[in-house]
Amino acid sequence: MNCKYCHSQLSPEDKFCTNCGAINEAYENPNKGIFDAINESDLMTKGNIDRESFSKKQRPGVFNWGAFTLVAVWALGNKLYLLAILECIPLVNIILAFVAGFKGNEWAARSLDYRDMDEFARIQEPWNRAGLSVFIITLVILFLYFFVFLVLAQIAASM
Repeated sequence: MNCKYCHSQLSPEDKFCTNCGAINEAYENPNKGIFDAINESDLMTKGNIDRESFSKKQRPGVFNWGAFTLVAVWALGNKLYLLAILECIPLVNIILAFVAGFKGNEWAARSLDYRDMDEFARIQEPWNRAGLSVFIITLVILFLYFFVFLVLAQIAASM
């Protein structure tokens, strides 16, 4: 059997192509998410993935800003419908935002089928950038609001 991407020889026991790191589609994995049965060290030894480029990509264990700031929208986009419903419960949504930020990549990897790590990073990275942008814009607006409020309060007090 050959890899469908680089055409190198594979055995049925290989989870990944030893040449390019693509998932071996003939490998029988009972769980469909690419992170269910593997970890970082498996990717390093089985595939041709260097540690430096791997650490820069979105993966389980890395904080997901999209899942943190855009919980309900991110959950719907990643087919995590129960999470989107739970986000509507007051006070639970605050705790859930932090949990989603830390566990979001893992949940996304399990909810959708990804061919490889590049596809996963390509889909999650825009969510991460959008979430971080929303977080920074919110902080700037809050800072400006309180700064203006304090200045106006001092002006009013001096009159």
